[in-house]
Amino acid sequence: MLKNVSVSRQLNPWKKNFQKNQDLPVITESSIIGLDLLQDFLKQAKTKCSGFNGLRIYFIRYDTKTDKLKSGQTQITKLPNSKFSQVSLAIVPVKNFDPATLDGEDFSKGDRILTLAFCHPSESSSKSIGTGHCPPICK
Repeated sequence: MLKNVSVSRQLNPWKKNFQKNQDLPVITESSIIGLDLLQDFLKQAKTKCSGFNGLRIYFIRYDTKTDKLKSGQTQITKLPNSKFSQVSLAIVPVKNFDPATLDGEDFSKGDRILTLAFCHPSESSSKSIGTGHCPPICK
């Protein structure tokens, strides 16, 4: 999913779902992204986030009750006996990135931030083409 998301209603809860549930198993061995989707994200970031100079990659978990899994969604897995998904990724542009300290600020505009969220559960697999988690889809 490549779009502007709400920091307070989407990105922050996804991050907290990961941070506060570190006892849950991590079944994700790797994630994959198509070059076209990554280039589209970078192009949009250059256009919408003047002066961005880095990317932050967040580890996240979706709440499958609020971020409902669509039928036919095969690119992310709901953990057994949990309302959370397997670990996923969200990439956001960063400004003032300092390579010496690895410090920088997420490039948000108000409560909105351009986000490349891997395998968002509300998208059908056909719309999620371009990102995936291994498992369930890679061999």
